Amino acid sequence: MNSELPPLVLTLGDRFGVGPELVVRYLQSGKPIDRLMIVGDRRVFDDTCARLAVDPEVHPVKSSGDVEPHKTGFLDMPFDAEIGPLGKVSVEAGRESLSILDWLADALAAGSISGAVYAPLNKQAMRAAGHKNGDEFDYLISKLGPEVAGGEINWLDGVWTSRVTSHIPVGEVATTITQQKIEDAAELLARVMADSGISDPRIVIAALNPHAGENGAFGTEEIDKIAPAVKSLQEKGIRASGPIPADTVFPQSIHDKPVGIVTMYHDQGQIALKLLGLGKSVTMLAGLGIPIATPGHGTAYDIAGKGIARMDGMLSAIDFCTTLRT
Repeated sequence: MNSELPPLVLTLGDRFGVGPELVVRYLQSGKPIDRLMIVGDRRVFDDTCARLAVDPEVHPVKSSGDVEPHKTGFLDMPFDAEIGPLGKVSVEAGRESLSILDWLADALAAGSISGAVYAPLNKQAMRAAGHKNGDEFDYLISKLGPEVAGGEINWLDGVWTSRVTSHIPVGEVATTITQQKIEDAAELLARVMADSGISDPRIVIAALNPHAGENGAFGTEEIDKIAPAVKSLQEKGIRASGPIPADTVFPQSIHDKPVGIVTMYHDQGQIALKLLGLGKSVTMLAGLGIPIATPGHGTAYDIAGKGIARMDGMLSAIDFCTTLRT
């Protein structure tokens, strides 16, 4: 790893979820990262260390430039909120999450970090704190400006997915999908796969309607939007195919990995990935210039503080970001 790189950031996530313990347990594992910086409320970190009876070595810093090679810095961002009890949706935790995202947006704009892994956030808490539309990616985009283009991508064991629509009501999906948005999602997925070292990535496009619309009997989105998008992608040199019925697109596609699958809405891809490995997938915020990722699971309030949350997703997110740091 190049010691001249800016640090990789690891945030504590929602203070009332499993995020802080995932961070502490990762540090305790002793896996080396050159120039790692933890960002969050030091009180939450120390409380988590005390509950887990561990004492990982961190060094206080005032900025990303203070992080020394082969050491872990801690940028304390104190926030006026209680530390416990855990396992609850909190408007204060939502405000803190948005504040950390504000800091992350500023760091992105300044080029002062080389990647970021954020522990799970809670969208309900962020909504209660004032973020009314979408998710953390939408929030970052609102801070970085409309010229920044990208989207969420999920990864698990050689299966990559992107989605045309994300955190919107199901009733709005069909009217939100456009041919251009399908092409954008597929091109982003192909580009990220290529950046990770996959040459000529295979991209499969899912249908929206049952039986891929069955020639218009169950809907015309496949005829009007999805098939034209596939043709356009092929003309651009992308190895795209589809539309494939959503109930068979994963079983048909994942036998030959790596593969990228473009889904039309959130659960169309997420249900499949979580059946393949609940808690193991990674969510990436692609198109922001540096690798940004988070475990593909939520705050898991029901087990927060018990020290039993799975580490797979966090480890994969960190591995992903460290691999793509440049």
